[in-house]
Amino acid sequence: NLFPPGATEAGYMGRSLVLVSATSAVVALFISERRRRRRVSPSAPPSSLPSSPPSTPKASASEAATSLDPKTGYRQLVHTLREQNKSVVRDWEAREWAKAKAKVQERVARAERMEAEGIPDPVREKSKALLAARKAREEAAAAVAKAAAEKEREEAAGKAALAALLAGPHAQVAVEADGGADAADGDGGGGGGAEAAAPDGDGKKKKSKNMMGAAKAYIKADRAATAAILKREKTLRDRRAILCAPGVSSFQSVTHILEAFKAQQKALEREEQKARRDRSAAKPPPQPSSSSTSSRPRAGSSSSKAAPPASAPPAGKAPKPVATIVVPAAITSAVNLWNVSQLLREKRWISPVELKQSGAAKPAEIKLEHCFEDGSRARFLVIENANKLSEAEWRNVACVIVQGAAWQFKGWPFKSEADLFTKVLGVHMRTRDETPNQLVKSWNVEKYAFSKEKVNQHDVAVTVSSFWQAVHKSMTVQKPHLLMKPHQLS
Repeated sequence: NLFPPGATEAGYMGRSLVLVSATSAVVALFISERRRRRRVSPSAPPSSLPSSPPSTPKASASEAATSLDPKTGYRQLVHTLREQNKSVVRDWEAREWAKAKAKVQERVARAERMEAEGIPDPVREKSKALLAARKAREEAAAAVAKAAAEKEREEAAGKAALAALLAGPHAQVAVEADGGADAADGDGGGGGGAEAAAPDGDGKKKKSKNMMGAAKAYIKADRAATAAILKREKTLRDRRAILCAPGVSSFQSVTHILEAFKAQQKALEREEQKARRDRSAAKPPPQPSSSSTSSRPRAGSSSSKAAPPASAPPAGKAPKPVATIVVPAAITSAVNLWNVSQLLREKRWISPVELKQSGAAKPAEIKLEHCFEDGSRARFLVIENANKLSEAEWRNVACVIVQGAAWQFKGWPFKSEADLFTKVLGVHMRTRDETPNQLVKSWNVEKYAFSKEKVNQHDVAVTVSSFWQAVHKSMTVQKPHLLMKPHQLS
């Protein structure tokens, strides 16, 4: 067997090379013999052949075998080559085993010599270090797992102990009630329940001590986080102070604030009534007129003898202030007198061009009243021509809706647009499909854009709500006399 099971890879390679070389030699001999026989033609005359074979040296065993019989000679040759190859392979294996054994013996001898001389072996030391590191990792993992399990057990025990402590009296009462009910039943199970619900005093103390010990470990785990939170806070009262407070039926701190507010409101009402009485006493009584329905004095009559207009406030009441909103006069503006009433009252936007084409009349001015979120109200007068306003009327201008052209402010009592929008709220409204005005970008005005599509009317409502919020904020800061507080509406 040329390839035994125990042979090494090197042995396999050597034996394969030997077989290949032997096969090549056999093939070469076979080919040479065939060529030699073909050179001797059988049709040659016998006279051309030599009478006696020439003297040749003695042939080798392989040549003799091939010269006798081709089949027999080749078999013998192959057998001989196999035997030679087996001997070659055995010799090669013996040499390799000898080399390996020598290497092992040399390594063992060197290790013994280094051990005797006290020199550490790097291979052995590395192996020991790897084993030690592996053992340390296993021990560390086991310790971490053990600590995690211990922590989970402590947390579970702490939670259970806290729950038992917080519900201690109630749980004890419930247990005693259950025990009493079982005892009242009179059966054996009820008696056992009563005995279980009434343990002795030593057992209670021991159980409470164990629960407190378990709860302390759970509470200590959150001590650092609790300390950090308390460090940033200022504690006025804690749960203990509230629970230990004496039971009272009155809330003096709340009632004190309520009484102070009521007293302040009453003082304001008394001042208002006094001011009304003073104004009514200082004002002369109205003179009777021949025509009570006329709202204008007759020609040639004085203002003192004229009848009061229909919109005049009753006697004893101060006239309510009116804020003014100035809108653009151009029909191409998104907001003007054509559609400002629908916009501010109904929160609907209609194109001014469509209103004009439909035959709607353009009002000269619009009066409206709006209630803000804090309950205060304001009356507004919407106009488009502000050149006729007096200095006192300019103090009541709450908002100016700008179109985006400087000629809108021509003749106004302001040095520049910056001066105007410092004293009066400026608002610019446009539809989303319009190109933003470059001049408006440099002004200090509130800018709003909304969709003119009918399906997006909610966008208009949002814009109007934002507009009223901006007006209320500006009037609160700059025009507070134009706002009527809730107590002034009576």
